[in-house]
Amino acid sequence: MQGEGGQSATSTSGPTLRSAPQDPNALPCRISAEYAGVSLRLESGPLFYQEDSLNLSQSKAIAWYLAPSSLKGETEAAKAQVLQWMDFAYSDVASAVGAWLSKSSNDPKRGKENVLAILKTLNNIMLANTFFVGERLSLADISLFSVLLPAFEVLDLPTKKKTVNVLRWFDTVKNQKIVMKVLSALSSGSTNVNLKAKGKVASNKVEQNIPIAAVKKEVVKEVSKVKTEVICFKDPFNVPVESNFDLQEFKNFFSSSLEKNSIKYFWENVDLKSYSLWFSEYNTPQTLTKTYLNYNLISGMFQRLENLKKYAFASVCVFGEDEKSSISGIWLWRGQDLIFPLADEWKADYQAYTWTKLNPKDDKTVKLVNQYLSWSGQDKNGLKFTQGKIFK
Repeated sequence: MQGEGGQSATSTSGPTLRSAPQDPNALPCRISAEYAGVSLRLESGPLFYQEDSLNLSQSKAIAWYLAPSSLKGETEAAKAQVLQWMDFAYSDVASAVGAWLSKSSNDPKRGKENVLAILKTLNNIMLANTFFVGERLSLADISLFSVLLPAFEVLDLPTKKKTVNVLRWFDTVKNQKIVMKVLSALSSGSTNVNLKAKGKVASNKVEQNIPIAAVKKEVVKEVSKVKTEVICFKDPFNVPVESNFDLQEFKNFFSSSLEKNSIKYFWENVDLKSYSLWFSEYNTPQTLTKTYLNYNLISGMFQRLENLKKYAFASVCVFGEDEKSSISGIWLWRGQDLIFPLADEWKADYQAYTWTKLNPKDDKTVKLVNQYLSWSGQDKNGLKFTQGKIFK
C-alpha cells in the first residue's frame, strides 16, 4: 500500500478489484483504496479482491484491508465500534434496502418500512453526533453511506427531512472530496446506484428483512447507556475552587452585554491562578470542505462536552471559505493542565485538535483572546472569520 491520499485508485496494474457495474458493495472498497492511495486494477464480475496470494470476496473484509488506519478508529475501543457499525451496515441495513429495491423481493412495501425504521433509529443516534465513531470520518460512516445510497436516491425530500440528522450526516459524507471522486468514477457521473437493475442485493446479504423489534431494542439500549453514563459521571472537580471569579456569572454577563463590555468584564475579573487560557487548532484543516460542516463539527464537540460546561468557557471560530478553511478557538477552564484527560466523557474529540497553553501576561494573548471573543480578524494563515460558536 501507499501513503494516504496518494495515487488514484484506478490503474491498469496492481491489486485487482472485480465487481459488477455500479455495485454498491464495491463503493466502500474503492473509497478505502482512494484514501489509502492504493492503485486498483478494475475488472467486471462478482465482487472479488486479489493481491498476490491474498483473495477476498466480502465487501467488509476488502474495505478493512485496503483502508488506512485513520479510517479504522484511533483507539482499540474505536476500532471495535467501527467494526460493529460495519456489521450492522452489511447485514441489517443492506438486507432492508435489498428487500425494498430488489426485483426479487417478496415484500418491497415491508422492506421500505424497515428502511424508514432504520433511518429513524439512526436519526436519534445522530442527534448529537457528526460521525458514527468519534469526530472523523471512518469505515463506519463509509459502510453505512454505501448501503444507504440506493435508498437515498429514490426517497423523496419530505421523507428525508423527517430524519434531518441522518440527512445532514449523509450529505457530510457525500461531500467529502474523495467520496465524490469515487462516486463519479463508479457511476460515470451519476450517483444513482440502482439495485433494481441488478435484480439482487450483495452476495454477503444475511437476511431478507431486518428484525425491527431488535432495532428498537438497540435504540432503547443506546438511550439507557447514555442515561447511565450521565448518572455515573465522575466529577474530577468535586472540591469547590477558592476563587473570587464566578465563571457562571461571567457567562451570564457575556450573554446579556455588549461585546466590548464583556471583554472588559473578562479581563477585570478572570482569575488566572485558578483558571488557565488555551488555544485550540483543528489538526487536519486540509480535510475540511464546506464551512457549514465545520460549524457542525464544532457543535457536535460542544454537545459531547455538556458535563464540562460548569468548568469551562470557549469561543471557537471557523475561518475561510468552502474548500479552504480552518477551525480554531480560545478556551478558559479550571486548573492549569489540559482538562480533557481528567474524565472519559471529555476525551471524545480533543485529540483532533492541537492545544497550546497561553501566557496571560503576554500582550499577544490579550489580543488573541479579544479577537476570538469579538469574532473578528483572521487566522494565522490570513483566512477571514466566517462564523463562531460559544461554549457556555
